[in-house]
Amino acid sequence: HALDNIDGSYDDIVLLQPTSPLRQAEDIDNCVKLRQERNASACVTVCKTEKSPYWMFQIDGHGRMTPFLEKDGPWHQRQNLPLAYAANGAVYVADVEWYRENQTFYGPDTVAHIMPPERSVDVDTELDLMLVETIMKANKRIY
Repeated sequence: HALDNIDGSYDDIVLLQPTSPLRQAEDIDNCVKLRQERNASACVTVCKTEKSPYWMFQIDGHGRMTPFLEKDGPWHQRQNLPLAYAANGAVYVADVEWYRENQTFYGPDTVAHIMPPERSVDVDTELDLMLVETIMKANKRIY
């Protein structure tokens, strides 16, 4: 809607969700720069997750667990699992024409800008808000 109603010609569309109050200007700049440098259709922010999807399960109606993902390696210890990253909702950048055509920020050549966990809190619950407030109080000079 905004692309159709704002005058001007733009190379990138940037989405900044209000539920990511700890992102910094450098995260936005880095996403725009990374998308352009890599000639990618889009760039999204992610953070390393401590909870690997290889250690996640589904539970059926009888309480039985089945792995969410099949383990295709000898990963009996958490430390040996492949690193996993989760979208953190802080910054989304896409080429305007590609976005118009696909209506998403995710595609085969979407690149990731990795953010540290202390800036990756996505406020969805009261607990998330308490965590953000604690981080902001501890880092008064930054926020």
